[in-house]
Order: sequence, then structure tokens, then C-alpha cells
Amino acid sequence: MKKILSLIPLIFLVGCASIFGKESPTPEIESSEIQVTEKDSTIADLEYQVWDLTESLDSLQADYAALQAEFADNENDLLTVQNQSKKYLCDVQLENMRYGNLKSALAVLNGWFAIQPEVGELSGEYTTLFWDGIESRIHTIRYISTENDLSTTTSFLIFFEETGWKEGVLWLTKQCWLDYPH
Repeated sequence: MKKILSLIPLIFLVGCASIFGKESPTPEIESSEIQVTEKDSTIADLEYQVWDLTESLDSLQADYAALQAEFADNENDLLTVQNQSKKYLCDVQLENMRYGNLKSALAVLNGWFAIQPEVGELSGEYTTLFWDGIESRIHTIRYISTENDLSTTTSFLIFFEETGWKEGVLWLTKQCWLDYPH
């Protein structure tokens, strides 16, 4: 029996030794491990967001550079078109055109044309509308020519600032700009 009694403390010590050999983590250690894991996860998320934003920025900068180049090309094209259009300016210019309303524009155009050297006298005028509600139109003037005393006509295309057009007068008969769009 003594042997059994002496074995009980030994079994107890061996059993306790196995419990004490395994250290259970303290709440502070568990908390700090969780915080380190969360911090590593947050850092990884932020690094991905920085990478994604950098990619987006690079893409936007490339798009912006392409748009700037396209704008510069379009601006150069516009200047080229304007310079080419200025080749088609009439020898005489209508400098005091009034585009405030149709009646004043026609009065200025008729008055200007009446004093031109090739005009003996005005015989009449008429206009042709493009569409209802649009002021821009073709204006035709009938006159007696000083060169041969015959009745003849000349036509002008009067543009008002509407439907995307700029104000201007194109002398259709001579195919030149009397008042270049501005």
C-alpha cells in the first residue's frame, strides 16, 4: 500500500508537470498578436490602395496628355482653316455690319452695295430662308450694272449667331467673305 501511496504523488507531479509545461498565452500576449495581425492586414490594404491609386493616376495623366495633344492638333487645324479662309476675303470689306436684327443687317448690306462702283442703281431685293425661325438667310439684290446697263443680281449669305454659326457675310456671287465670321 505504501507503494501505491508513493505512486499517487508521483502521478500527480507528472500530470501537473505536463500542465505546467504548456504555457497558456496571457491575455496581453493574445491581444498584441491580434493587433500585429490587424496592423499587417491594414498595411497590406493600404499598400494595395496606394498601388491602385498610382495606376489610376498614371492612366489619367496619359489620357490628359493625349487630350492636350489632340487639343493642340485641333487648335492648329482651326488656325490653318482660318488662315485658309482668310485667303477668300473679298477685296472690299463690309466693316460696319450690324447683326442686332435682320432689318438693320439688310439695310447696312443694301446701303454698302448701292455705293459700289459696278452698281448704277438698285432695282429690288429678296431673301430666301433656310428654316423657319432662323435669321440667317440668302439675300439677293437686283441692280442695274454700270458696265453694260443691264439688270443683274448678286447674292449674299448672311450668317447670324445661331445654330452654331458665327456672324458673317459671304458674297456668294464673288465667292468671298465680305465680313469674315468673328
